[in-house]
Amino acid sequence: MPFFVPVEGNSMTGVEIEDGELVLVNPNVDVINGNPVYVEWRGARSIKGFMQYPDGRVELRPANANYQAVYIDAEDALSDKFRIIGKVVKSVSINTPKNVV
Repeated sequence: MPFFVPVEGNSMTGVEIEDGELVLVNPNVDVINGNPVYVEWRGARSIKGFMQYPDGRVELRPANANYQAVYIDAEDALSDKFRIIGKVVKSVSINTPKNVV
C-alpha cells in the first residue's frame, strides 16, 4: 500500500523534491534506473535516484550537485544492509494555503 514520507534535506532538489514536502512512496511499482526511490542502507533511510549497473553495483544518486553519490557493491546490494522500500511517485507541498481576501 502506498504511503507518505516527509522529506528532510535538499539532496533531491534537482528533481523538484524539496525539503519539507511529503513524497508518496509506492512499494508495489517496479523500479528502473533513474527512478527516485525511498531506500534503506545500513539502517538509514533516504530518497535518492536509483542506478543499478550490469555488475550488480548500485548507485544512490542525489539530484543536487552539492551532494555525492553513494556506491554500494554488488554483494552489499543483495544483503540485508540494503533495501528498496519503494518508488517515489509524487511529491506534495505541505504549505498551508493562505486565506482569500
